[in-house]
Amino acid sequence: MKTWKLTIAMLVVALVATAAFNATADDKGVAVTVTGDCVNLLKAVGGDNAPEGDSTFGALNVLQVKEIADADGNAVEGVKVLHILPTASASELLSADGGKTVTVKGLLFKECLTLQVNEVTGDAGDADGADDFDDWDEIGITTMSQQAII
Repeated sequence: MKTWKLTIAMLVVALVATAAFNATADDKGVAVTVTGDCVNLLKAVGGDNAPEGDSTFGALNVLQVKEIADADGNAVEGVKVLHILPTASASELLSADGGKTVTVKGLLFKECLTLQVNEVTGDAGDADGADDFDDWDEIGITTMSQQAII
């Protein structure tokens, strides 16, 4: 079991490292807006028989592209899947459950199939509060002890 985890982790690291080292000096990144589905890489590759990912590396999500538009609104073709650079602004996307549709603004490194995330909108990580099922934060405090009145 540990061998599978290590093998998959090494495969992902190798893919990202290879893409990064193969980047040319001309590939500086293009400002884009990407709409796509956040997909768990392990489940997409392994299907039902996929081993469970190591919690150290998170969900290992990728972005399955539906549409990419550059800053001028022109469509960018030829990209089906984007790897996400693990930056602080991408943390909610990297840790989200798979299958959620998101819109991401960032820099596209097309030759590397990599996206540097600047802003995420949509339901990744439930940034819009869709899972806030209780009204706890809306209960008024009206006593001298500052306790909530339920």
